[in-house]
Amino acid sequence: MHHGFFARNRWLIVLASIVLACVPASAQQKPKKPEIVRFVFGWKPGLRITVDSINGRQRTGQAALTSTARHTMLTEAAGKALRVRCIDFDIIEAPGSTRVSPEELRSVVDLLASGVPDLLVDKQGSIAGIEDVERLQETLRILIERNISPEVRKQAGPAFRQLMQMVTAPALLEAKAGDAWNPIVGAWAESDLEVGETYVQEQKMPLPVLPGTQLQMRSEFTVIGMEPCERHGETRRCAVVQLRQVPEPKDLERVVEELLAKLVPAAQRKPDARLTMNIETRTRLVTEPDGLFPHGYWMEKVTEMSVTGARADSGMKQVQTQKVTYKYP
Repeated sequence: MHHGFFARNRWLIVLASIVLACVPASAQQKPKKPEIVRFVFGWKPGLRITVDSINGRQRTGQAALTSTARHTMLTEAAGKALRVRCIDFDIIEAPGSTRVSPEELRSVVDLLASGVPDLLVDKQGSIAGIEDVERLQETLRILIERNISPEVRKQAGPAFRQLMQMVTAPALLEAKAGDAWNPIVGAWAESDLEVGETYVQEQKMPLPVLPGTQLQMRSEFTVIGMEPCERHGETRRCAVVQLRQVPEPKDLERVVEELLAKLVPAAQRKPDARLTMNIETRTRLVTEPDGLFPHGYWMEKVTEMSVTGARADSGMKQVQTQKVTYKYP
């Protein structure tokens, strides 16, 4: 019976074939192949970049602070490595700058600039080390002594000395150098990422302030698209990469407890006192994949802290922002 139906209605089959042939190709074509973006480090000696940054901070109960700064990055050959230097620092606008003389502000800027170490970077874009760690340590000590009165330091006693040792430890300073370099360049070198695909990476990160301790972190990042950008008067193709990073909550709780135990002995703490913390960082990077030459970077870091079980419960929220543009003269 079915064979008779098709024989009598062969014209319907022919008509259906004609209709299908007229359907737009977009309705029948196979999905496009995913676009894979390869990120390769390509900095050479003699590179010069003008860096403008706007930094903001807002904390519970305090007025918002914003500062605008500029400096120059340049590269030099350093044996098999590449030396990345930051020079010509200038504070265009800073909180409280109207309350100090231009000479005082200049002295602070010069002090800060004198403590910025040179980075040594290998051919793959990874940090191979930092130079003049001792100079940076001395700069930090001077800044801390200028901003914390002798009375407060004496009252803090051993806790202050421990804090000084922690913030000037070479391992911490090298980690901070990585925090400045890796989100812009180092973390993306030698990567192949599909546009539109969200990648998840979980890793244990060492904490220099607590030697031997690691914190479990979760990162989610996506190349959300490509856009034109310009360098040395020529139009280039840039990738836009978004990232979200958070610590594992239970692991963060453990680390906070370890840090408190190191700074404040248990005998000096209330038994029921408890400190909780949440941290979330979001970034957006615009960079040339071929060479990893950055053009723009945006960062927002939200930190929330609460203390319970003390005399009175309290909480604090801080939002740090940074907007950076890179120009190639």
